[in-house]
Amino acid sequence: MRSRLVKNAEIGILLLLGAVVTGDGIRFVLVTRHLRALEVGGYQILLGLLLIILTLFYALKPLAENWRISEGNRNTAIGYGLLVAYAASLHGLGYIISTLIVVAAYMRLLGGYRMASSLAVAAIFATASAWLWTTLMISLPRGYFSTWIFW
Repeated sequence: MRSRLVKNAEIGILLLLGAVVTGDGIRFVLVTRHLRALEVGGYQILLGLLLIILTLFYALKPLAENWRISEGNRNTAIGYGLLVAYAASLHGLGYIISTLIVVAAYMRLLGGYRMASSLAVAAIFATASAWLWTTLMISLPRGYFSTWIFW
């Protein structure tokens, strides 16, 4: 019973987050007079809708019989904590450094991978995704330190 309550709370939070991101993207496209408003807003709409769709798939999946409430609560708290830390650090540290840290922490804390493996995969993911977004001409946050570290 309690595990079902936790899953419903997760679903509600994720659907709310997806709706907020989608709504902000729509607002950005319709209201902003920025030259690249369609690209940035369209990206937000895509991410929001993707989150909503994946959450609906998660909602349809039955609970595992061996799912322990304490472990599920811990993993949920860690996941949301990493999401908040990522959002908070993105503008200060920049996309690449924030993504590297959060993906490595996610793999280490929730996946149980070794630190070296987590860092290697996180570095590849952060670099490849930054390259992809840059190739698609999507501006990424550079962070406060990028002026004297990278450029």
